[in-house]
Amino acid sequence: MKRILSIVILSVLLISCAETPVERTHYYLLNTTVLDKSKQVSINSNNQHLITIEQVVLPQYLNQASIAMLIDQNQLHYARYHVWAEDLSSAITKQLKQVIAQQNSVPSATKVIVEIDHFYPTEQSEVILAGHYWLKKSNTDPQLVNFSFKQGLKADGYAQAVLQMQQLVVLLADDIIEQSKL
Repeated sequence: MKRILSIVILSVLLISCAETPVERTHYYLLNTTVLDKSKQVSINSNNQHLITIEQVVLPQYLNQASIAMLIDQNQLHYARYHVWAEDLSSAITKQLKQVIAQQNSVPSATKVIVEIDHFYPTEQSEVILAGHYWLKKSNTDPQLVNFSFKQGLKADGYAQAVLQMQQLVVLLADDIIEQSKL
């Protein structure tokens, strides 16, 4: 009896040693740039010649912490251990505001509402950002602008995908600036 009990205990110990360790959760920030105080842009107190991001609207599937990846043509996979460190809508808003503040020189004050339809890496090694935004310049009707940006991934992994997602948000900010000048 003691021999059987010893074998069972030894087996349990060996099995517990053989288990793979639990994967750690990785947290990602979309906006990681820290502004250099010597390069901060002064803001006009009259709010003249400014672009203001009023709102970034996300589809329901992006309103959660896990990073979404498109697999196949229409199936989403949510990463279990790769999550956003902050609300994605807030992160995109911060990134847009920061890029726009560094380059902001438009003829008149412009308010912007961004609605994102797609924002994810794909199984085909691309990152996609698509949707539309409304530009509201002083004394004019809102102008609807569609956008669609896509880049091939330069390396595998969620960390690389997030870096390229940051670049797509910069492209969106640049597009907003250019459209505001028209």
